[in-house]
Amino acid sequence: MEHSRRVVPEPFDDAGDLPRIFVFVNTRYGTGDVLPIAIAEDGQGLCSHFCSGDGWALHDMGLTSDWKHDVYLRKYPQGFELVWLDNPLTDPRFAAVLPLCKRTEEAEVPTA
Repeated sequence: MEHSRRVVPEPFDDAGDLPRIFVFVNTRYGTGDVLPIAIAEDGQGLCSHFCSGDGWALHDMGLTSDWKHDVYLRKYPQGFELVWLDNPLTDPRFAAVLPLCKRTEEAEVPTA
């Protein structure tokens, strides 16, 4: 399932590349609940949220809502692109970010 969303606050221009924030489910529970996390392209962990399923994760992490955008804008005040990853460990866009996560104290390292 491919989801992405560009967020550019006024007065900034939406032209060009924006820094990416990768969002994915880091933990799945037997109840169907999930724990998605957001990691900036420099490897910094930005936030997580306990959700009752993947559909709610898209909403709660800001891909289909404005939730968490305040957190993301603190990192990237001129705008960002949220990118949902079904499998971060095999996604080529996330491959360069994964080694940075291991060196960033505040980042959570994906386990699944």
